[in-house]
Amino acid sequence: MPDHSTISRFRSLLAREGLSQRVFAEVNRQLEAKQVVIRSGTIIDATAIDAAAAEPPRQKGGGLSAVDPDARWMKHKTTGLARFGYKLHAAIDHRSWIIRKARITPANVADVEIGHELVCGDEQAVYADKGYVGPRMRARLRADKIKDRVQRRAARNRPLRPIETRRNILIGRIRGRIEGVFGALKRSYGLARMRYMGLARNIAGTLMTLIAWNLARALKQAG
Repeated sequence: MPDHSTISRFRSLLAREGLSQRVFAEVNRQLEAKQVVIRSGTIIDATAIDAAAAEPPRQKGGGLSAVDPDARWMKHKTTGLARFGYKLHAAIDHRSWIIRKARITPANVADVEIGHELVCGDEQAVYADKGYVGPRMRARLRADKIKDRVQRRAARNRPLRPIETRRNILIGRIRGRIEGVFGALKRSYGLARMRYMGLARNIAGTLMTLIAWNLARALKQAG
């Protein structure tokens, strides 16, 4: 078994060379070759992860941390509470719960800016909440002939029709499954709070954690 120092040096190498995404993609490629990914649908969502650094004093523009300048403030979309840290954007296979794609960004990056990058291209449908409504997502789904299961959003002077409200409820029943994945990652895999300072090191650390999650899910599928 490698000791803590060996693992730490390896993680630092991944961060320094920007290799963690390639390692994550290669492990997923091997898992998909074993046919543990169903591909019937992908659920896309994001979750905030608190920074390892202490929260800086809030000020105009949000306030930055001297020890972790990459971390940012955000306002939680449901609670309205301010959070300081990063955001994990993830796409999971909605049958196996394997995380097929992931991006880690400062917390203030909007979901709609990343959503279209998380579409895998070989799934039958994509499920997401109304935070992903936008032309880039629509174009991405249309280009690969993927069923659009993104919840509708009401506009000013145009409330949702009953059929759209019903559609949102049905999508929500599937989309909500990703919350269980995020909960398990935070509760059992140490992602309730980032462990490192800086975006590059947190990307490497988080993706290694997601690889561990995917290997555990693949083992469960095989069993």
